[in-house]
Amino acid sequence: MPDVNASNYPADARQYAAATERNRDPILAVLRQVLPTAGTVLEIASGTGQHAAYFAPQLAPRYWLPSDPQPQCRASIAAWRDAAVTPYLRSPVAIDAANPPWELSVSP
Repeated sequence: MPDVNASNYPADARQYAAATERNRDPILAVLRQVLPTAGTVLEIASGTGQHAAYFAPQLAPRYWLPSDPQPQCRASIAAWRDAAVTPYLRSPVAIDAANPPWELSVSP
């Protein structure tokens, strides 16, 4: 597997984690077994957004809703969403799982 780093990608708000490239296919295999066939998956603490951009088109017709409390992570997620060009990846929302209650407003 090639090393993943920022020099391999265009300069934009996307952040990168090499571990995502290594673990995304095993995680996807499990998700395919355990998720219902339709609906929306809420991802808590989406981080870079790489998983969201990879899983959303693979798991269609399910929708993927990424979230993260950190603005820089949401910017990265949004940039990955823009690059992914899939209707199944929603805009990131600000959720801090450690700080309820959570308000959730979903937009395409």
